[in-house]
Amino acid sequence: METLHGRRPCRAQAVLEQFDDGGYAALMGLVKSPDVFACAVSIAGPTDLRMLLRDREFYVGVGSQDEVRIGRWWSDRERLRLTSPVDQIGSIRKPVLLLHGVQDVVVPVEHSRIMAEKFKAARYAQYRYVELPFGDHWLSREQDRIRVFSELEEFLTPYLQ
Repeated sequence: METLHGRRPCRAQAVLEQFDDGGYAALMGLVKSPDVFACAVSIAGPTDLRMLLRDREFYVGVGSQDEVRIGRWWSDRERLRLTSPVDQIGSIRKPVLLLHGVQDVVVPVEHSRIMAEKFKAARYAQYRYVELPFGDHWLSREQDRIRVFSELEEFLTPYLQ
């Protein structure tokens, strides 16, 4: 795998993709390029594209931009399954930190809850799930931002030295 400047990425490179789609990309990075990244952090990231599309269709309606970007939950089910981190648990072999606010109205907390449950059911020990009881999608409260930064520092320190 080459970078923009023609150099291979460091094998111990940490993935820090933060909110929403970036959290999804961090998890799928471990699925698709497991040798490139040391770990992944998903903050309020969608983990099940079918659930995301169903939820957004309910709130936004059919014909939303998500259908163009992601697909249709009823006709693209197999592709969505193959590209949903929650269905790729068996391919993840690196540490994962999941952070999600319970009050998130953009990407419901169920995305991270289900991912954590699947990790637990698979007896995968290299994950940590942190739920922010009053946290929203944007980490609007200072207490939530401080908690997230504290969790990030603790989780990422071994990979950044």
